[in-house]
Amino acid sequence: MGMCLSFSLLTLAKDAVDKCPNNNKYHQIVNKEKTLSSDYKPSHLVIPNVKVLQAGNIEKNHMEKVAALHLEELFQGANKEKISLVAVSGYRSYKRQNTLYNQYIKRYGKKYTDTVSAQAGKSEHQTGLAIDVSAKSVGYDLTTRFGMTQEGKWLAQNAYRYGFIIRYPKGKEQITGYSYEPWHIRYVGTELAEHIYKTGLTLEEIETCCLLEKAPEELMEEQVKQEAFIHTELEELKEVTSQVVEQNTTLAEEGTDLNKDQRQVQLFLSAVKETTKKIIPERKK
Repeated sequence: MGMCLSFSLLTLAKDAVDKCPNNNKYHQIVNKEKTLSSDYKPSHLVIPNVKVLQAGNIEKNHMEKVAALHLEELFQGANKEKISLVAVSGYRSYKRQNTLYNQYIKRYGKKYTDTVSAQAGKSEHQTGLAIDVSAKSVGYDLTTRFGMTQEGKWLAQNAYRYGFIIRYPKGKEQITGYSYEPWHIRYVGTELAEHIYKTGLTLEEIETCCLLEKAPEELMEEQVKQEAFIHTELEELKEVTSQVVEQNTTLAEEGTDLNKDQRQVQLFLSAVKETTKKIIPERKK
């Protein structure tokens, strides 16, 4: 819980809607559980002014406008330190993702594919906030070897300064659902990116922390509702129980023998009556 509690120390910009994922569009989580519709397309898609692997006005060279501006700053920062990065694949439509996923299935099988490729509607690329980057040192491939290169190390250590995170870090495969991808960066804004960099948390873990922080208040409200419901139900049961017990007592006093079933009901209801007395105090007259 220490890491979760530390999240409350994060101060977001004044114009941020909230600190938790999904309350700010740049914090949106897209994964195997949280999906996008087939017709979802981010507004304001632009082509950032950065070096790309395949030039042209093509789908994968686009990004959401704000993310694109910060990507330009990231590339500029890298260039100042003699780090040469190349943008490989940014925005990806639902249709394109579906095509890629099915190609992977045919080539590698579903089990492996699901660790390295997202099904359509479950890919961050569809948000326009994610992009794959590489470098000449690895032949511009998207490979884990990139993480060991000078470029990959720089990216891991500096992406947060520009609002990006390594979305699928090493050692968090069971949490993110995907294999380690040092080339896949995701824009979340500088405040959240810095927090994730310093704590080592993933977006999924950040969301859980937020839920845990909100839990006490929400659980208290739910508990009050449940207690009110239980109180009403027990009051009704108490009234019915009293009537039955009173009726059976009258029959016994009149000399009427109770059969076996009636005696069992009598014992049961007597027990219920005593229990309700302990749970619900007598109402004040």
